[in-house]
Amino acid sequence: RSPKRAEALLEAFAREARKVGIVGIDTETTGVPKGKCTECYSCEGHTALEARHAQFTAIGLATEERAIALYWRILTPRAKNLIRKLLADPKVATDIHNRAYDEVVLARRGFPIHGRIGCTLLQHHNAFPGMSHKLQRVATQFFAIPPWKAEHVRSEGADGVEGLLRYCARDVLVTTRLRPQLQICIKRTDSERTYEM
Repeated sequence: RSPKRAEALLEAFAREARKVGIVGIDTETTGVPKGKCTECYSCEGHTALEARHAQFTAIGLATEERAIALYWRILTPRAKNLIRKLLADPKVATDIHNRAYDEVVLARRGFPIHGRIGCTLLQHHNAFPGMSHKLQRVATQFFAIPPWKAEHVRSEGADGVEGLLRYCARDVLVTTRLRPQLQICIKRTDSERTYEM
């Protein structure tokens, strides 16, 4: 919960991510309550599922080695700029589990991604059509891992900010560790071209 600690974590993490050339990213978001939207006339509010209106609550970043998750409200302008610069680096590839959502949320909030973007949801869809592509289901296909998403839903926020950050960190770490596994599967199933499309 310390803005200075968040900045220090981001600085160290950005160095690591640039060194390995890849970063996983996950956003935790909330909707906009009725009467609080500044973009719509007579707005009835928006849910977090509407990517163009979603507001950040937390952001997770990972390499295959480790993940960090940060509570959005404590991030200083400098910390946000560190994230912005990392995502804008064309030499750093980005992994997301649901690119269609997170890329839109990030771009709408001023954090466009300029490097290669990989989507583990789409990779799994191409390698294993017809299966569930939800992150927890995909993760259990490759790793012996507890049901962290179900545990988070059961607690329904009882763990507060710490629980949200733990959840976000697990999501992004799993996403980043899935990439090499799914790349192998795409090659074996000869679905590289359909994924690229």
